[in-house]
Parts: sequence; structure tokens; C-alpha cells
Amino acid sequence: ANAVVAYGSNIDDLTPLAGAVQAIATKHAALQVKPEHYPKVDENLAAAILAVIGEEIVTPEVSGAWREAVQSLAKILIAAEEEIVQEAAKRSGGWLGLKDFKITSIRDVTEACREFTFESADGDTTPIDFTAGQFLTVHLQGEGLTPRHYSVTNAPGRNFLQCCVKKVAKGAVSNALHAMKEGDVVPLAPPMGLFKMNDRPAVLISAGIGATPMKSFLDSSASNVKLVVHVDRNETTHPFKTEMEASGVETKFIYTQKSGRPVPGELVAELQPYIADHDFYLCASADFSGEIHAALKVAGVSNIFADVFGPTLAGAHLPK
Repeated sequence: ANAVVAYGSNIDDLTPLAGAVQAIATKHAALQVKPEHYPKVDENLAAAILAVIGEEIVTPEVSGAWREAVQSLAKILIAAEEEIVQEAAKRSGGWLGLKDFKITSIRDVTEACREFTFESADGDTTPIDFTAGQFLTVHLQGEGLTPRHYSVTNAPGRNFLQCCVKKVAKGAVSNALHAMKEGDVVPLAPPMGLFKMNDRPAVLISAGIGATPMKSFLDSSASNVKLVVHVDRNETTHPFKTEMEASGVETKFIYTQKSGRPVPGELVAELQPYIADHDFYLCASADFSGEIHAALKVAGVSNIFADVFGPTLAGAHLPK
């Protein structure tokens, strides 16, 4: 619905929506949204608009105009989704739709976080290409189990994919995954996503399970990373602490149980040596990521890129 409102508000110039359209299309492609699903969205959205706003305002003319706008937006998204799907399929080790992968290894990273290694169930050992920072989408089968995105934690070019899942209370998918065993088969959509590193010196800032894409960045481009900042409750809840330390990159770990929640302005002030000529990459909760983003902007950082764990679109939570 927000996308439709934004589309209507920018109907004369869609340029400002290019990033949002790409983000939505990427999530749709990973969730296996098909062109035939859009007419049902159109019907239900039209009925919802009429029910909420009322017939006095939503005249047949207004309803028709909105439905035309929705259908035009659908065409834009369908084209973008097809391009994303085809690109993912054409890469080394890529595929169309869902493909069965076997869990070949399970590793406890922390008490609550478990890293899964997936290898093709058909025995295909072709190296799997993707862009570090992208996510894979797990499509478990069963009542109450909806598709979930998880950042790929390994570097591209291996014949396997890895992701780290934090077990969440009442989280149907995370609990189902934590109950699985080596040898179990899981349908996966290919890696997709817009969060990626540029070829410039970088500072990584993460909190909690936001460490997951940072591990992929470090595995694939450690030479570009000049500082890793991670915030967590304590050392035992810190995912991939050992890997961060072993990367050879300077690290700054903040544990809230000991020092309290970091004040964004004070944290950014400590990063002053990196402000002028480094790109900054954020992955944390929407609130914390937004606060750090705002503080970095005030400090004069030009290039800030963000992902966020949860259903929020990458970057959509950030201040403009």
C-alpha cells in the first residue's frame, strides 16, 4: 500500500522511486511472487481503498484511476522481477525458482545463533556465485511456515551456501530450522539483494545478528575493510566474534551489559579518522541503524549503505 501511495505521489516523475522499486522487486523475486499474483492484489487493494475511504470520495472515476495506476506499477515490478530472476539463474551455480539443498553442517555460533551449511541435494558441486551481502530465502514447508530471508555468511564462489539463524521466541521458521538435522532438505531461492560493498575503504558497523552480512564481507573483501564495529549484549552473544578477530582487521566491540547502549553521536565521534574517505556499512535493528545513520550524516559521511534484519526493506528505515 505504501508503494502505491508513493507511486501516485510521484506519478509525473518516477525517478525518486527507482531504489524502492528495485528493493521491492528483489524481495518479490526471492519470495517467488509471480505475474499471475498481481490481479488478486489489484482486486483486494481496490476493495480495501473503497472500504476505508468510502464511496463518496472513491467514485468510479477515482477507483478506475487508482486501479490503472496499480496495474502500471505492477507492470514495472513484473519486468524488474523477471530481470532479477534471470540474472540470478545465469550466474555460476544459479537456478530458477526453488532448489532443494541438503543441510551438511550445523554449527552453534552462540547459544541462540546457529549457522547452517547447505549443499545442492542433487550433488551438483558447481561454485555458487553471488554478491557478498546478499541473502538467501528459505522456503520451509508446513503450517505457519512462511519464507524467510537470511544473509549469506560465506564468501561467493564456494559449492555451498551458509546462513546464520537466531532462534526467536515464537518465531516459527527460526524454531523449525533450529530443530532440523544434518541431512534434512530445505528448498532455497537463489541469493539476491542490494546490500553490497564498493571497492573503497570500508567501516562495518553491526549489532546483534546484523553481524551476518559482515562475515561475508570479511570473508570476501577483508583487504577493503579498515574497521569492524560490533555492538552486542556480551561476548557470549556476539556472533562471529572469533572470525572478526581472525580477519586481521581492526575491531571495536561494545558490550551493553558492561558499558550500556552506545550513544550514536559519541560512537561516531570515535570514528572521526575514518569519516572523510571511508564508506560505512550498517546492519542492525531499524532504530539503531537509523540513529547511527543520522549521526554519520551529521559528521559529514557521504557514503552510507544499510541493511536491516527483519521485514523492513533495505534502507527504507533510514532518514533522508
